[in-house]
Amino acid sequence: MPVTTAQVGMRKDTWVVSVNVEGVGDLGTFDVRTGGEFDSTELKYQPGGMAPMVSLGGSITIGQLIVSRNFRADRDLPKAKALVAGVGKAKVSVNMVGLDPDKHPYDTRLGWRGVLKRVTLPEVDSTTTEAAVIELEITPEGSALV
Repeated sequence: MPVTTAQVGMRKDTWVVSVNVEGVGDLGTFDVRTGGEFDSTELKYQPGGMAPMVSLGGSITIGQLIVSRNFRADRDLPKAKALVAGVGKAKVSVNMVGLDPDKHPYDTRLGWRGVLKRVTLPEVDSTTTEAAVIELEITPEGSALV
């Protein structure tokens, strides 16, 4: 039986992550997305009579979302002040779309919405040639992927 595209496992580099910030606009594609994990505040209950512990479930929590990419002066420098001005209040949407082996996007989009918590502009060090990186931290709102 031939292997179909849907059966191919995905790698970390086969995603397009895009970011839009209220008051700044579409920031385009980011290279790294971390966090945004879904967890719960599970409540465990120990019944009497030495009965086994019972899970009562709990509220969903979503971890901080962090996106980053190589800082480009032509693209990112003109938006830096507006991004910093949006810290603590600007609404942000982060979307991910997986790509098949031919770089065509799958139909399903995964996304988060939240508030811009932090903007980290590139660090400066005259003794290194490392890539300059811009990083955004987002506090997710809601309880599910959008």
